[in-house]
Amino acid sequence: MASKPRIIVPFHFYQLSSICIPELNIFKTPLMKSFFLNQLSITLKKFSFHCLAWVLMDDHYHLVIKSSDDSISIFMQRLNSVLAKHFNYINKRKGAVFSKRFSSIVIQEGNSLKSIIRHIHLNPVRKGVCTLEKLDNYEWAGHHSLVNNISDSIINSEELLSLFGGSGSLDCYRNFLKSDSVNPQVINLMKMSNEGTLNFHNSNCFVIGDREFTELVFVEDRCRKAQMAKYVRENLTLNKMLYKVKKCVDFDIQSIFRHGRHNEISTVRELFAAIGHCDYEFKCTEIAKHLRVTTSAVSRMVSRSNRIAGFNFLKEMICS
Repeated sequence: MASKPRIIVPFHFYQLSSICIPELNIFKTPLMKSFFLNQLSITLKKFSFHCLAWVLMDDHYHLVIKSSDDSISIFMQRLNSVLAKHFNYINKRKGAVFSKRFSSIVIQEGNSLKSIIRHIHLNPVRKGVCTLEKLDNYEWAGHHSLVNNISDSIINSEELLSLFGGSGSLDCYRNFLKSDSVNPQVINLMKMSNEGTLNFHNSNCFVIGDREFTELVFVEDRCRKAQMAKYVRENLTLNKMLYKVKKCVDFDIQSIFRHGRHNEISTVRELFAAIGHCDYEFKCTEIAKHLRVTTSAVSRMVSRSNRIAGFNFLKEMICS
């Protein structure tokens, strides 16, 4: 099955979620929950994202964030990779931790956004972890710090409450949380998008909002991707690309970092440099740093790559 393409638009609201492999329940301990919050705080700051809602359960988490000029893919890659590595380290295991790619959907500001914030903060109540009366004291959701006026580095309470307008906005937020007048269609669309049950031809697979907003998001996404390097659009790192090369040309990964003029390894370096620079649009300086060589050396590798036998075939295999 084809992966759902990402909508990459800066300074928009997103609902994001990740679910771990069911039997792992990676967030079941308070220590792992605390580690998640610490890393979420660090990642939000690193990419200048704002968080308006979050909830953490034993096997998954949900966020509502406002993106910056950085891609949500880079944001989530950093967060989930740190979480997975830490969990594997403390449990002395290897392998995948999350069951699938994170889900994302762009949300229009207004009632749809407020409804999704409400849905996320009520997750512990729906799951039977706590009652609505005790939700204020449930510390693993953004609702806790918001209603108890606890300053933290995750929830942007000012931006969140501005959605509910004017003075007394905290009371408006509380009343909205307890209301039953929310449009269930918005929540159903979000769930279907997260579960991957919506067809890619359905715009609600990517965006929840009115027709005009949805069209503007798609236009902005196309313009954004046209300006982005291919490796950013495809969420590819140089390390991932190295393993793509290895699948086509078997070699010892560590040997590519050793200096020398061995014919086979020199050819692999040239292949890696040429495809990385010419096809995935990495800068020569980035490739040079990765290979631990000079930028001029990478330039020479790129210029010599046309001598590689079967270069076009290998490129097609690696880039597919």
